[in-house]
Amino acid sequence: MTFAARNDEIHFGVGRNTRVEMETPCELRPGRFDIGRIGAFTYLGGGRSVIREVEAVGRFTAIAPDLQCGSPEHRVGSICSHPIFEGTWGQKWDEVADFYAENPEHILEAQKEYRRDEGSPDKKILIGNSVWIGGRVTIRRGISIGNGAIIAAGSVVTKDVPAYTVVGGVPARSIRPLFTPEIIQELERLRWWDYGLAALRGVQLTKLDVNSAETALRDIRKNIREQRLRPIRPKVIAVLPDNTCEELD
Repeated sequence: MTFAARNDEIHFGVGRNTRVEMETPCELRPGRFDIGRIGAFTYLGGGRSVIREVEAVGRFTAIAPDLQCGSPEHRVGSICSHPIFEGTWGQKWDEVADFYAENPEHILEAQKEYRRDEGSPDKKILIGNSVWIGGRVTIRRGISIGNGAIIAAGSVVTKDVPAYTVVGGVPARSIRPLFTPEIIQELERLRWWDYGLAALRGVQLTKLDVNSAETALRDIRKNIREQRLRPIRPKVIAVLPDNTCEELD
């Protein structure tokens, strides 16, 4: 792994330190990272990136600066959208603790409504393999970004993004699929990123139309079959909540 920044510009966790597992090689730029696992050959961070509530980022994924994702969300339509009314804020103050003690049924009901309207706060973001996310993108909690997807700069992603689909806008909407359904299905089946760079030896990597995409798929299949490739097992480094590191087996 590479830290493309000073140590004091990279923080693991947001408000609390969290465990992060990183396959090597990958590159972290300045930012705050609350991510369960980062895949090999991926880079992310830069600017004011705050990447939280992410279960995993796949391999060969390129994430531009200023990504904001997993931020807490608030209820809409209640008398006040402040999180104090879900019982999750300000318990260190006596007047707030007293309010909670006096209104337990109302707080419990507000918590249920929040989960119903906004989804479980435990649901994580999943970012696939071979994804490109442009600068200044915002992703809400619980979203899944499919393999090969592209998210245009400045987009706000509020719904799951299918594999090999270009999305953009506020909120982000589908612009176009990258390939035909048949080619997307085959890319999903082959999962070339499982085999690392060896699967791409001699493969056409410039702009692909339908015909050249079919040729690329043929060459990837050939590499996997003739070289008898097996899925790679990159070295994995875990950064623990106390900011120490350990190499995993």
